[in-house]
Amino acid sequence: MGEFEPGLEQRALPRAVIRELDRRAIEEWGIPSFALMESAGRACAEHARRLLLATPHRSGRRGLVHVLVGPGNNGGDGLVIARTLLQDFEGSVRVSYLGADPATLQLSADFQLNWKLWTGLGQPITQVRFTSPVPGTWLSTLGDDALIVDALFGNGLARPLGEPWKSAIERVNASGLPVLAVDVPSGLDADTGEVLGAAIRATATVTFIAPKLGFFRGAGPAHVGRVHVAEIGVPSAWIEAEIARANG
Repeated sequence: MGEFEPGLEQRALPRAVIRELDRRAIEEWGIPSFALMESAGRACAEHARRLLLATPHRSGRRGLVHVLVGPGNNGGDGLVIARTLLQDFEGSVRVSYLGADPATLQLSADFQLNWKLWTGLGQPITQVRFTSPVPGTWLSTLGDDALIVDALFGNGLARPLGEPWKSAIERVNASGLPVLAVDVPSGLDADTGEVLGAAIRATATVTFIAPKLGFFRGAGPAHVGRVHVAEIGVPSAWIEAEIARANG
C-alpha cells in the first residue's frame, strides 16, 4: 500500500494543473524544458541509489539497474536517470525502449537529445517494438536486475495500455524486484487512480511538482509505494497558490 507523509493528500493536484505549472515554468519563467527534465531525472536517480543500497546484491547479474523508457517525456526522464546512474555504476545500467519504432514517431526534442546523449556514451538501447506480447527472451532478462526504473508513461496517460507495455508491466510486477516509478506508476490514471489495463506496483514513486490525485483514489494506494515529491524548478509560490486554491 502507499506510504504517505502526513498532509500529503491535501497537496495533491489534478494533471491539468500540473501541466499548466510546467508550461508556465517554461514559457513565463523561462526555464528550458530540457533543464526541467534534467532536474526530474537527477532527483529520481538519487532515490534509485537509496533503493539500491537497500537491495541485496546477487552475483552474475547482467544489469544492476534496468531503466524502462516509453516514447514520451517520461521516457526522456528515464534516459537522464540512466545517464546519471552510469557515473556511479559504470557497466551496470541498461535501458530498454518499449514502443513503436522511434523513427516513425514525432518525439520531443528533449527526448531525442537524451537518446543521443545516452547512445553517445557508447551505451546501447534494447528496443522492444511489437504489437504482440513482449518476447520471452527479453522478459527472462529481468531476473538479472536489482532495480527496475519505470519511465514508460507519466502524468498524461489516460488510455488503456496495449502491447508491448501491458505484458511488460505484468511481468515486472510478478518479478518481485524493487521498482522506482517516475512521476506516476505507468498504467495508473493520475487523476482517478484507475488501472488502465495494467499498472506498475512501485516500491517508491518520485513525483514532480505535487502529488497526483490518483495516488489517493481507486487503486492508487496499492500501486504508488512510498511517495516522494521532487522539486524540479517550478516556482514554489505558484505551486502553493494552486494547492491553496484546490483546498479553498
